[in-house]
Amino acid sequence: VALWPHGTAYAGLLLTETLATFLLMALLCLLSGGAMRGSRSEAVALASGTVAGLLALTRPSLVLLPLPLAFAWRARSGAPARSLACLFLAYGAVVGAWVARNAAVVGEPVLTTKLGHDLYEGIGREADGGPIHDRVRGDLVGPGRAEAERNRACLRAALANAASEPGR
Repeated sequence: VALWPHGTAYAGLLLTETLATFLLMALLCLLSGGAMRGSRSEAVALASGTVAGLLALTRPSLVLLPLPLAFAWRARSGAPARSLACLFLAYGAVVGAWVARNAAVVGEPVLTTKLGHDLYEGIGREADGGPIHDRVRGDLVGPGRAEAERNRACLRAALANAASEPGR
């Protein structure tokens, strides 16, 4: 990251990339450190699960990353199964609280309503490798549609486009 020019430029900006990088490094430090051994493994597992949950909220594409990391940590450190359970409990509490919030606010129990838009941005008809926020078809995300409806419409359109033009 230190040698990546964009990373240097982004470091002072308020972007999720900077926060996600910090949270990922914090998670890796927690899971690889000696603090995970011995009597403190449950407390550190709770902290790791919380950090992993915040990372998933910052970057939903990393929602599954804690699974292999947690099992690798347990295999490496020899921590008891209850420590692994503490990690997943904390992770589930953080992510679950956000999913419950989305159920109340958006009307659907989802982690994010950007999945459809992001997928459409990557493989939709207008995709060109750059952001297309201003060019997404109006009939796809038209006015009056709820956030969850726009997400589903973009997701369906992206998958349909991928099926109709698999080479693209």
